[in-house]
Amino acid sequence: MGLYRRKQDGTLNFWASYTIGGKRIRESTGTSDKEEAGKFLAKRLLGKTVPNKASIGALLDALITDYEVNGKDAAWCRTYVETHIRPYFGGFKAERLDKATINVFIKQLLDAGYSNATINRCIALLHRSFTLAECSFPRIEKLAENNVRTGFVENDKFWYFYQRLPQHLKALSLFAYETGCRRSEITSIKWSQLDLQFGFVRLLPGETKNKEGRVIPLSPMTVFLISKLPHVSEYVFTYRNKRLRNFKTGWAAACKAAGKRYENFLFHDLRRSAVRNMVRGGTPERVAMAVSGHKTRSVFDRYNIVDEKDLQTAMKNMDALRLRDLIYDPKKSPEIEQFFQQYSDISSVLVYGLVFWIAGMFFCIFAIASAEVQSKIAIFLYRKLRMKRVANWLYNRALTIR
Repeated sequence: MGLYRRKQDGTLNFWASYTIGGKRIRESTGTSDKEEAGKFLAKRLLGKTVPNKASIGALLDALITDYEVNGKDAAWCRTYVETHIRPYFGGFKAERLDKATINVFIKQLLDAGYSNATINRCIALLHRSFTLAECSFPRIEKLAENNVRTGFVENDKFWYFYQRLPQHLKALSLFAYETGCRRSEITSIKWSQLDLQFGFVRLLPGETKNKEGRVIPLSPMTVFLISKLPHVSEYVFTYRNKRLRNFKTGWAAACKAAGKRYENFLFHDLRRSAVRNMVRGGTPERVAMAVSGHKTRSVFDRYNIVDEKDLQTAMKNMDALRLRDLIYDPKKSPEIEQFFQQYSDISSVLVYGLVFWIAGMFFCIFAIASAEVQSKIAIFLYRKLRMKRVANWLYNRALTIR
């Protein structure tokens, strides 16, 4: 057991010889530096693992197979592997992978303009392939991800946009805006999962992103719109008698018709808006998570967005609470007196304006309006506003004019 050089090797690289489990192992350290070769041997002896001679390409094939066998999103995994990971690591031996090599890979992706989230997914998949092969993997720190969701739509803006949607997307969009379901979950709903009588839809296990089923209540308007959809397929949402899968064209046309402020409006913004609306409306967060299908608080918090209006409302509430029990001496705190004085000046202007407006209205009624108009106004004041004395006086005056 130790380090040595092979004459027939043709290089000055050191070879390591050691025994694990009674088996003699000889392998090249890949370096001519004796100190580095010693570290390599110490690492092998400390780990007590037989080196994996397989290529990383073979490990990636096993990773894709694992996704397929376990019913995961194999298409997504294959896209990342074939686009980013295999072109760089495919020819490497698994035992030769080190932190420096991975850092060079990360640098290349950053220079190519890829986001931190994409790079983290690549490293996670590479790490998973080594885990499946029971190989050691270098410790790599994740890159920081700024993945807080920011897109949402206010209620009035949603209804403005709703009127510009094509007919086959209206019920689907309202469903998403009220329940916060994902697009794939909505488009996979079948008529057999709906209970329109009691206003519920049941999402089946395996058809949701987190593989868990859930029951979602529907509003009367959503139930009404869904009941008007044609029964031409086993699926609820269809287009030209076929299941609706991709509606980018119709959505883009509606965004264009709605104007510039909807240029970057995404269908997924409806999900974010639904979560925020539920929390704003007083729905407990646990219930809101059950409806929208969020499994963890960290993900839910990224959708429960706080916008400027929320912050302004919070500040107004704090201001009212702070000033409610305020007691001060105007001589010692003249600035507070000035603060309240500006509002009292505004209030005085509003009061005087209201008085002059009412006086002007009465002048028009008395000087211009006919007896018939004054009679109708008197009846309105009596029946609707219960102003009996004013109504009687005005009605008697109208009779006098006649």
